[in-house]
Amino acid sequence: TEQAIDWLRRLVRAVDMELVVGPYAHYCSTPGNEGIAAVCCLSTSHASLQVWDKEDPPYLNFDLYSCKCFQPETVFKLLSEFDPAFFSWKMIDRNES
Repeated sequence: TEQAIDWLRRLVRAVDMELVVGPYAHYCSTPGNEGIAAVCCLSTSHASLQVWDKEDPPYLNFDLYSCKCFQPETVFKLLSEFDPAFFSWKMIDRNES
C-alpha cells in the first residue's frame, strides 16, 4: 500500500496538481477481490488506482479526473513503471462534450 501512496504522490507532482486529501491506500483481502485500492483528492478533482494482484495476469485500473489540463504522456510514463503487458486509455474532454 505504501508503494501506491508514493506513486499517487509522484503522479500529482508530475501533472502539477494540488493534493488536498490523502493519498490513502488499503489492501483488500476479500477472496476474489484481493488487491490495493488507493485514492487522493485534488484541488481539481481526484485520482484513483485499483490493483487486483491475484488475477492472472494482475489487473490495474487508474483514473485521473481533473478540470485542469495535463499531458497524457506524463501519466503514461508513470504508468509504465507497472510494466504493463498492454493498456488502453480514454480521455474525455468534458469542456468539449
